[in-house]
Amino acid sequence: MIVYSRGSGWLESSGFESIIHNICEAFNKKDLTKMISFFADDAIFIRPEGTFRGKEEIKRYETWNLSHYSELTLSEKDFIVEGNKAIP
Repeated sequence: MIVYSRGSGWLESSGFESIIHNICEAFNKKDLTKMISFFADDAIFIRPEGTFRGKEEIKRYETWNLSHYSELTLSEKDFIVEGNKAIP
């Protein structure tokens, strides 16, 4: 997964690491609404299944993802964070 924002609200790596932690926590609780709330409106989410742009596309993908991989968990330790990019 690669996640980043093209907007002007760029974060330092430590701030983005906190967001990745919160996304992982919400994903593991299967709280899709909370998970999506951490994405910027202009977020780009790149997965093997495709590139998803914006919260609505990401939400549709994650709804599908959670329905197919309900046992999957995420940890922020699985990611490399560089600026506004997170790469597993």
